[in-house]
Amino acid sequence: MRPIYNKPAVQHPKSAASKTTLRVQGLLKEAVDLHQKGALDEALALYKSVLSIESKNFEALHLSGLIAYQTQNPAKGVELMGQALKINPQSLACMVNLGLAEHATGDLASASSRYQKALSLKKDFAQAHYNLANVYKDQSNWQAAIVGYENAISLKPDYTEALVNLANVLEVCQRLENARLCLNRVLFINPYLSRAYNNRGNVNKKLERWRDAVNDYDTSIQLDQEYTDAYVNKANLLKDLGYWEAADTCYTKSLQLDPNHSKAVWNKSLLNLLLGHFEQGWIGYEARWRAENAQALNLNQNAQLLVNPCRQWRGLEPIRGKRLLVFAEQGLGDSIQFVRFIPRLETMGAIVYLVVQRPLLALFAQVTGVSQLSAMDEELPECELCCPLMSLPLALGALGEQSFEKTAYLVADSIKTLEWQQRLRESIACAKTFLVGIAWRGSIYHANDKFRSLSYELFMDSLKDCFQEFLPTDLLCVNLQKELLENERAYIKEDRFVADYSEFLTDFSQTAALCSQLDLIICVDTSVAHLAAAMGQEVWVLLPFSPDWRWQLNKVDSVWYEKVRLYRQSVWNDWTAPLQSVKKDLRDRLNRAKGNTE
Repeated sequence: MRPIYNKPAVQHPKSAASKTTLRVQGLLKEAVDLHQKGALDEALALYKSVLSIESKNFEALHLSGLIAYQTQNPAKGVELMGQALKINPQSLACMVNLGLAEHATGDLASASSRYQKALSLKKDFAQAHYNLANVYKDQSNWQAAIVGYENAISLKPDYTEALVNLANVLEVCQRLENARLCLNRVLFINPYLSRAYNNRGNVNKKLERWRDAVNDYDTSIQLDQEYTDAYVNKANLLKDLGYWEAADTCYTKSLQLDPNHSKAVWNKSLLNLLLGHFEQGWIGYEARWRAENAQALNLNQNAQLLVNPCRQWRGLEPIRGKRLLVFAEQGLGDSIQFVRFIPRLETMGAIVYLVVQRPLLALFAQVTGVSQLSAMDEELPECELCCPLMSLPLALGALGEQSFEKTAYLVADSIKTLEWQQRLRESIACAKTFLVGIAWRGSIYHANDKFRSLSYELFMDSLKDCFQEFLPTDLLCVNLQKELLENERAYIKEDRFVADYSEFLTDFSQTAALCSQLDLIICVDTSVAHLAAAMGQEVWVLLPFSPDWRWQLNKVDSVWYEKVRLYRQSVWNDWTAPLQSVKKDLRDRLNRAKGNTE
């Protein structure tokens, strides 16, 4: 956001007493010239000279405050420009620059009021419209931001900053074609703007225009070979498309340019974990806590931990006798997968306080070595050290399959299990019926959910003829999807071989009890897969072409669970092959089960 400079008006003194005024004007003119050339220290010295002569000089206060904002001291900028605006309340330049400083301090309400005041004085003030739109963007008020940018662009059609930011907001709103057209317009105005090619690459990636996206990233890099974001974004796309070595090369190049680039460190860690390079992977995985990544990942760090005085623990100090707070941070499946490491903390002598998502409380009551279990929305216990749940492998030096302990570590509650036995007895045709649990989609909030989940129709239509061979006595499918869409509920009601107990799945202890009664679970990569696998159940997991890092590559089994079989896409976003393999193996499995009971 560019500040506004107004050169001070020159006055001609009419008496000797006005020589001071002439000196002040000369100092201001020289200072503004230096300021506009970027010589901020020299300009500030001259502004201070003016203020030593005239302590309430509007221009010197205003522009000193502007330099404070430009040199990463926005609070000082607010103070000085606030004083200046009291002297000249109608100055549009000071009004807008003060808004920039207030925005930088996080005082979005004051910044918004400042820009609105400027627009009440000058409705065709393009920069005020633009700055106001930036406030709305940071408040996630997307529609107001769009209107603000469009207002700025209507007044200044070649306003590339507004066009670029408008495209960003349109992308957030999933108006991808509009975003792409907006960036096309930017590049028509300035075909050498590296950032615009990078941004259009991101939009083309979401539009699944892979070749166009790669070309945009390459052009961005060609125009600015030190633009690290373009290398990272290209690497992310190559990783998603299965070009692992090429992706690694791009991540490496970005880190050569900027070894601390948050997104590069984080995304390369995911690639390392995917490839089984666990030591480098766990170290880089810590970058998820950097502000930019944590916001993008929507990490569920308990707000109280941000002000909690306890020290972060990553295995570098003894914990015997220490109160160690371990907290969930991401999805439910992540918590289920990583809670396996908690008992090791007890053997090291720690007093463990475990904080997890509320739906997991009843299930995790059985975890060995937990002194106190609480939900993330409860008051935190006092502790001396804390560690995120998914940092435990790093802290414990769990660097490979041998240290992951694949054996079952969760069991279903016995009373709830008896209740599920009774419910199922009422639905199955006979005691020998083979029970298959099914879950075809994960959380819509997962970054890769579009590619990891299936529709109910595709999932069932691919397996239906196999199911029908064994109806009604030899097979029953059991829905494990807790929250059903209306169309899914209607389909299940029509399918006579699917039993739906979703109304009883009130938390994961209930889902665990149901899973304990099933012979097989077929699902996508979701929390149900981790839950059933952690209980030692037989689980078949359908995986997209570019899977989550925890499932590695080219494996039919899992390094994390003993009875998991993986069915992978061999072609991007094409479920035909894995579903056909599931159908074949399921038919064989059902025939064996039927033969064993005859």
